[in-house]
Amino acid sequence: MRSHKQIVVVVLVLLWVSFSAHAGTHRISSSDELEELCLTIQPGDTIILAEGTYTDQHFIFKTMGAKDRPVTLRAETPGEVVLNGRSRLSIGGDYLVVDGLLFRGGALKSGSVIDFRGWDMRHARYCVLRNTAIIDYNPPEIDTRYFWVSLYGVGNIVENCYFSGQTHSGVTVCVWLGGDNPASHVIRRNHFANRQPGNGNGFETIRIGTSDNSMKNARCVVTENLFEQCDGEIEIISNKSCENEYTRNTFLRCSGCLTLRHGNRCTVENNVFIGDDAKDVGGVRVIGEGHRVAGNYFSGTKGRAGGAISLQAGIPDSALNGYFQVKDCLIENNTFVDNPGTLFALDEGYGSRGCKLLPQGVTISNNLMVISEGADPMIEAANPPTGIEWDKNVMVGPKADIALPPRIQAAADIPPDWTPRTKPQPLKPADVGPEWMHKAPAKKSAK
Repeated sequence: MRSHKQIVVVVLVLLWVSFSAHAGTHRISSSDELEELCLTIQPGDTIILAEGTYTDQHFIFKTMGAKDRPVTLRAETPGEVVLNGRSRLSIGGDYLVVDGLLFRGGALKSGSVIDFRGWDMRHARYCVLRNTAIIDYNPPEIDTRYFWVSLYGVGNIVENCYFSGQTHSGVTVCVWLGGDNPASHVIRRNHFANRQPGNGNGFETIRIGTSDNSMKNARCVVTENLFEQCDGEIEIISNKSCENEYTRNTFLRCSGCLTLRHGNRCTVENNVFIGDDAKDVGGVRVIGEGHRVAGNYFSGTKGRAGGAISLQAGIPDSALNGYFQVKDCLIENNTFVDNPGTLFALDEGYGSRGCKLLPQGVTISNNLMVISEGADPMIEAANPPTGIEWDKNVMVGPKADIALPPRIQAAADIPPDWTPRTKPQPLKPADVGPEWMHKAPAKKSAK
């Protein structure tokens, strides 16, 4: 006789087999067919978009999947389904997956190329965009403002995508916050490349939140992305919310900074900043409270925003769109090697725009600074803050032309008792982005 547990297992297996057996595959070749199919599609189904070029089509992927049975919209052959003209994609529903599309050479007048909300403004939840590329989707005028990817809702993922050649105003990947729950989106293993210089603000590569809702906990994760020559503006990443994580990303020849512009309690950890011969290369720009900048590697930075790590002076009783005082921040275990620019700017912006609050409660500890001959002063502070504690830091190389703060040990070589650390490894293009971009095209047999 079977036990109750055995019976339950058998029933669950039968249910899974039943669901799997009913999962369907549907082939479409237009946005109208997708809209009609979404009225009857079932959780677990797959929609295959036929190879070809789709011009001026708005694909509305609006339906409901389930946690263990998402509805998938995928290219028949990844990279061979090309959307151009005014084509765009709206994703509205729960547990939906989009895979393998290529947006190339089109342009919009407003809105977003890919929107994580349906045409009826229903926000996406637990949806995934992967293996997709947007390349050179630009209007003729630089001031025509729209976004390439707009993330709404909760728990969505953008992974293994490629975004290259944006020249116009608007964020490449933007997180819009709303409601009471943290957005908790994940942006991972993407390749951001060739973001051209803009003509002012509004040319960020990633932005999470806005100044108006910057005190909300977004709790988004930006990890293992490659930013290559992203030169849109000073803020490559613009953090405008709380409790986000930026980990294991690589910034290669980017003229800008990872900027904690608004919001508190964010983590910037194990990222790599390599400037090479690029101009205006920055590192991490800190504004606000409770941040942690740890385990990062900086080489070839040029002091954009004042230093590889820049602490902004704050405004008393600052408005949400102003500059909040840097407080209770931890800067530890970072490595600086051969940076021509200043490493630490401790009072950036002091005296301008009403900024007169110096950092308080900041600990800078266990950092290694390898200084090259002829580099800018290691530390810049016209008004040295008293609210910074230095602890167990080591500087190797020629001595800076200002007196070193206490607890920075000057040495000709790295001391033998220095705490070992693992340098985070920079990402390469082959490590990120769509799988189909890294594969040789298959040879088609002659007919």
